[in-house]
Amino acid sequence: MNKDPGFFKTVFSVCSGTDVFLQLMKNSCGRAVFHFLLLCIFCSAAAVAMQYAPYNKLTNKYCGVLYKEFGEARFSQKGILPSLNPEKARFQRIDENRIDYIPDRRDSAVFNPSDSISERGVLWMPNSVVLWVKAGADYYAIPLFFSFTNMPKREKFTESPGENIIAYAEKYSFKADKYSGQKPVNFLNIQGTMLAVILILVFGNVFLSILFFVPMFSIFFAMVFFFTGKQDLPDEITFANLLAIAVYASFPGMIIATLYYGLNLPFMDFQTVCLTGFLIYLIVVLNRLKRLKNPNPREGDDF
Repeated sequence: MNKDPGFFKTVFSVCSGTDVFLQLMKNSCGRAVFHFLLLCIFCSAAAVAMQYAPYNKLTNKYCGVLYKEFGEARFSQKGILPSLNPEKARFQRIDENRIDYIPDRRDSAVFNPSDSISERGVLWMPNSVVLWVKAGADYYAIPLFFSFTNMPKREKFTESPGENIIAYAEKYSFKADKYSGQKPVNFLNIQGTMLAVILILVFGNVFLSILFFVPMFSIFFAMVFFFTGKQDLPDEITFANLLAIAVYASFPGMIIATLYYGLNLPFMDFQTVCLTGFLIYLIVVLNRLKRLKNPNPREGDDF
C-alpha cells in the first residue's frame, strides 16, 4: 500500500467488501493492531453513548425510590442511619434488586434474599453495608465498607442465606462512630455519580472483551489457516500477513456486536455476536484470497 488511507477509510473499506484485503494483507501487523485498538476505543465509546439514555432513566428511577423510602444516609455516632424512620426495619425491592435496612439484629426476619424474585441487593446495617448476589442456588457477599487492615474475602452461602449474610455483615462491621460527622448522602444527588460508574463499567466491559477475545482468536485462526490451508492461498502470504488479515476481518464483527449490545437485543451476548461475525467474515475473506491462486475452483472446493 503506497499511501495509508487512514483509520476511518480503512474501517469503511473493510466493512464494504473483501477487495481491500488484497492491499491490507501487505500492511504490517503493527498497523493492523493500531487500527484494532482505535476501533476498540470507538466501539466502547459507542456502547456508552447507546446505553446512556436507558441507564440515565434507570438511575433516576432507583435514586427516586431510595430517596422516597430512606431520605438521606446520615453518618452519626450510632452508625450510618437513614434520615427517615431510622428505627424502622424495612426493605425496598426495585425490579430484581432489593435493599434491606436492619437497625438491629432482632429485625433479621425482614431480610429475605431467597424471596424467589431478587437476584442481588444491599444489606444496610448501622455498622455494616454488604452487597450480595445470587448465582444459581448460591449467594455471594462482599462488604462495601471495610478497613484495609481487615481485608474482606468474598464468601459463598447456600443454606440459610439470610442468617449467613447477616453474620457475614457483622464479621466485617466497623465502629459505629467511624464515619461520624461526614456529610450526609442524599440519594437524589448521587444519580450522576451512579450513572458515571455504570457507564465506566460499560466502557470497560466492551473494551476488555474485545481486547481479550479478538487478538486471541485472531492468532488462533491465523495459525489454523496457515498450517491447514496455506497451500490454497497465494504463495507470498506469510503468517504475519495472515494475522493482519485476521485482525482486520474482526472489524465488522466488533461493530455488529457493539450495536447488538448497545441496543440490548436478546438471545446472544456481546462475545458470541463478535466472534460469530468475526469467523464468518474471516472465512469469506480467505475464500476471496484463495481465488487469487485458483481463479476457477472446482465445485465444492472450499476451506
